[in-house]
Amino acid sequence: MNPSKIVLACFLLGGCAGQKAEGSFAAAAPPAAPAPAPALAPTAAGALLATAAPDAPSARVPTFAELADSCVKDRGSEACTMAPEEAERTCRSMTPTKALRAFSSPRGLRVGYLTRDMEAWSTARVLGSKSRAAFDEEVLVLASRHAKGGIVVTGSAVTYEILRYDGTCASLTSDEITFKRAPFPARPIRWEKLEAPVREDLEAQPAVARARARTTAACDRDRTTKACVVATRTLGAAIVTAMKKAARDGA
Repeated sequence: MNPSKIVLACFLLGGCAGQKAEGSFAAAAPPAAPAPAPALAPTAAGALLATAAPDAPSARVPTFAELADSCVKDRGSEACTMAPEEAERTCRSMTPTKALRAFSSPRGLRVGYLTRDMEAWSTARVLGSKSRAAFDEEVLVLASRHAKGGIVVTGSAVTYEILRYDGTCASLTSDEITFKRAPFPARPIRWEKLEAPVREDLEAQPAVARARARTTAACDRDRTTKACVVATRTLGAAIVTAMKKAARDGA
């Protein structure tokens, strides 16, 4: 038996087998306070709660594929979206690798493209953070919110919650996104943040390996040059093509 549970039992019952009663007045005698009990009792109680937790009913968390498959046609737009609370939960658990897989198999969700360069504010953090988002960046629309009357300050009655390739989410107004496919979209894939097995599988693809080598050479000194931008977008296209093929093949 767990020693901590023995201590807890002794503490609750007021004594153990090692404390022998002396006559009928033993119960009236002040018992010796077991020194370890107060310190160990919280630990024992915590262990009991931890053991009981799995028996308590808990709601099953839907997978991204299930949420995407259950999306609803958004009124007044071309997007099929999740419920806002599901989109928020998805964003909070998102990683660059999960984002890449989501884009590779978006299910019923719509892919959109940014209409301008902008500062994209992350919506899945307690303290918001921003990063640069480029014109024609490919994004995945997770949810939408419609203005409920009153004055629309942003000039748009619809706000979209979108997922980016780097695993972050942001809010966009309807004039900041289009569903018309960009000819050469930007995909900010954070290679160094992808899980090691995914990187290894991608590097085994000749097209990805060649694009990686070109990107390394073009962006060695300055990532703002046209050569680096083109190489980075070419690498993104090669990665997405490989991931989509893997998704189709059931890998």
